[in-house]
Amino acid sequence: FQIDKFFENQNHKLFGNLSIALNGKGPTLAPTLKGNINAQDFAIAENKIGNLYGTLVSNPQASRFSMTSKDKLSAANFEIQKNSVFWLIKNGFVRLKSGDQVSLYGSINRKTQMIEASLNAQNITTKTLRPFLTVFSQITAKLNMSGKISGNLKEPVLTARVTSRNILFNSEEKMIDSFSTQMIWDRKLFQMLNCQLGQSYAGFFKYWKKPEARFEVKADIQNGSPKVLFTFLNATPNLTGELNGSLHLTYRKF
Repeated sequence: FQIDKFFENQNHKLFGNLSIALNGKGPTLAPTLKGNINAQDFAIAENKIGNLYGTLVSNPQASRFSMTSKDKLSAANFEIQKNSVFWLIKNGFVRLKSGDQVSLYGSINRKTQMIEASLNAQNITTKTLRPFLTVFSQITAKLNMSGKISGNLKEPVLTARVTSRNILFNSEEKMIDSFSTQMIWDRKLFQMLNCQLGQSYAGFFKYWKKPEARFEVKADIQNGSPKVLFTFLNATPNLTGELNGSLHLTYRKF
């Protein structure tokens, strides 16, 4: 079946065809499962991954899911140990042929569904992030990330330190040598706090999805390009020159 059918709206991010063949036995609430899971023409928006082949093994004490491409350049693995209180996530990782790598470990409280997990990521391409965060739609870079996931399964919160080097804004020919920010991301609000972009920009960016779409930007600017600033707002005005001073913008979609 088609992966994109899982999404409620047309702004889906994952594509491909999924086939699952499982054998199971035991009680309905705690079965033992074993089988194969394959994905054909898998893609994360414009980041085409290709075909993936995997296995799933699960019993009341543990579960393991793994997938890989034939050339081994793309792979995913998750192992969960189960006890009466927690699901313990061990050896969780995703690696894509584009160089993106993510590792995850932590725990989920089975009763409260509260999450405590650590996440590390290297070389995450903005091409992979664009479908989820439009702030990167006109930026080319590879990001590194170190942080944690908290909250619960229905309302998770990602808090992470994000850094990058050699960032290219599509509206500019010159690369910016460095980028760093404290990122906080949940279902309602995306924030980049203590944001530093090269030597020219410092400030924050906030974007609310709920209860209404709006954003807020504050920046202290020294000899900065106006095109760089507006690229974060997913706009490409025909502006030239340099900016100096402080800027505070808010926008609400009516």
